Amino acid sequence: MSDLVFVQGVMTSYRFPVFKDLAKLNGNGMDVIADAGGVDFGGEYKSDECLSFLEAGWVKVFGLYFLPLKRLLSLRFYKKVIHFADFKYMSLWFCLFFKSFFGVNVYLHGQGGYKKNSAISRWVYVLAVYLSDGYICYTDYSKHELLKKLPSSLHRKVYVCSNSLMLRGQSSKNEVYENDSLFYIGRLRPFSGIELLLQAASSNNVVVEVIGGGEDAYIRQLKQTFPKANFHGPVFSEQAQLDISKKCFAGCYGGDAGLSVVHYMAFGLPVIVHSSISDHMGPEPSYVKNNYNGLTFNRNDVSDLSEKINFLKNDKELQKRLSNAASETFKQLSNPSMAVQFNDIINGRG
Repeated sequence: MSDLVFVQGVMTSYRFPVFKDLAKLNGNGMDVIADAGGVDFGGEYKSDECLSFLEAGWVKVFGLYFLPLKRLLSLRFYKKVIHFADFKYMSLWFCLFFKSFFGVNVYLHGQGGYKKNSAISRWVYVLAVYLSDGYICYTDYSKHELLKKLPSSLHRKVYVCSNSLMLRGQSSKNEVYENDSLFYIGRLRPFSGIELLLQAASSNNVVVEVIGGGEDAYIRQLKQTFPKANFHGPVFSEQAQLDISKKCFAGCYGGDAGLSVVHYMAFGLPVIVHSSISDHMGPEPSYVKNNYNGLTFNRNDVSDLSEKINFLKNDKELQKRLSNAASETFKQLSNPSMAVQFNDIINGRG
């Protein structure tokens, strides 16, 4: 048994490499407690000499999530716990209890509640940060919003571990500038804005290369409505993703985005997302700076999105400038890596 555990709701393909690196950095390995994701999350995950993957077996009762008792009580034996900051998971509160009575160091990792501004939400965050050893935010934007909720005495307990992806990244995308497709990666569901994107792209005679899975009936509907789009299904190979992205001049997310924007930047693609940061699924779209490493449009405005796509499609110099800045942004987010940032924080070097 390691002295460090990371408690996550669901294991995903993009988090697994981070956990493996963090396990190596910790010296004594690391355990991860999470449920295995389905096909959309990347498949099977195996333990090795450094990283032990333990099935959580979450049980949902009245909207709250509980660990089986044996798994829950095992958390008190770890020296350090990093727990994803979803307050509906009761193991989070038990970990804070274990901190008080068993000396467990507990760090929370999350979005910082940038969408939640009620009085109750504020008090929950104050209590959680007060009881924990620290709250690790996804982005600087998340930290900025969380600090608004907290008294100044707790500000020192708020950290940032830039939410990125362990991809090689591209130093140059010169071959993209002669291509005229758009790149989309993410799960396919109505609120992803995929229909808005496909409609805007179609009005500009632009093909969209779509990577992602979803409900079969919904994907069939999309294919029938937008027959010119290329649906590749879930693709988890970085090389395969890169090969598809080489057909594209930009990465675009029509709805409320998250880590997809980092994927686009890793492949040297300018990013097109809507400008309402607080409405996005995650805080990662705050990495996108209009006319620096991407373009922004008005949320749910297909006409505005169509104009931005057309504008970028027809300006090769702008594509090149935004592409270079997108690649540079990814390099900054990835150096140091997430694993190094986590390790520094929990060892007092953050």
